[in-house]
Amino acid sequence: MGCLRDERGRRRPSLRLILLAATSLLAGCARMTGTLPRVAADDPRDGFKLLRPHARAERCEGALFGTFSTSESDALAAVFRDLLALDEEATMVRGARVEWTAWSIGVYGRRCIEMEGDVVRPAATVLLPMAGEHVGH
Repeated sequence: MGCLRDERGRRRPSLRLILLAATSLLAGCARMTGTLPRVAADDPRDGFKLLRPHARAERCEGALFGTFSTSESDALAAVFRDLLALDEEATMVRGARVEWTAWSIGVYGRRCIEMEGDVVRPAATVLLPMAGEHVGH
């Protein structure tokens, strides 16, 4: 990489240098938002059965001219369904972490959505008072 000299001895940029500069001007990244199907407060009294700890699912999609075939919300819901599909008993993901990445070079763009969390299902729990506790009056 560097400069070439023309017939008069003047320096001119090489084709590689020009392509690198042009690609840098056309490259970029993005920030996206989506909708989660359900978010609920975590109550320690709610029981659950841990089916798949630290499970992970990812979906990536490429597009020309920034036209993706799915919306951000649909892509997020699909990743959530992928996590639940890891176990036939699964109904929830606890402690979910969602990461979106997107980049583009020229007319081609790519985005990935990753979700990680504990795949669980509800489980009935019974709270029994311990000896010496006063439960209500």
